[in-house]
Amino acid sequence: MQKLQQLRILCGEGDRPRNTREYLNQIQRYEKIIHNKYIEREQLRSHATGLKSFCYESERVQTSGSHDMIGDLVAKIVDLEAEIISITNEYMDKRMEIIRLIDSVESPVLYEILFKKYIEGKPLDVIADEIGYSYQRTKELHLCAIETIKELGRFDS
Repeated sequence: MQKLQQLRILCGEGDRPRNTREYLNQIQRYEKIIHNKYIEREQLRSHATGLKSFCYESERVQTSGSHDMIGDLVAKIVDLEAEIISITNEYMDKRMEIIRLIDSVESPVLYEILFKKYIEGKPLDVIADEIGYSYQRTKELHLCAIETIKELGRFDS
């Protein structure tokens, strides 16, 4: 649970980020965290299925600790899957909150830039090509869009 609390702090849960871009970038941050959790789960699964059986030919040494390595790994996998579900639920809530804020932007061009940048995760040069503006003009419009969101969301910067 402590990891989940740290994630909430990093992603701005509880205390709304004061920076507009930090707030909007939470979607990509959650997506990266969830992706990495899936990778971690697959590594644990791979490790659990790759454990070799006990070899009776080597010397027997009495050790302390867990004797059920596969059981311990399965428990870690179950805990990780619960964490993934929890983070995914938070992600979906945050995503809908950010989409609602972007939906409140009246200018169609600014809306499109914000949606493509922060929801679809596209870089500004790709967005410029898609909307038919120069890269420089798209950067300028992006700054206007950020200012609009700043005013709508009452952010400090």
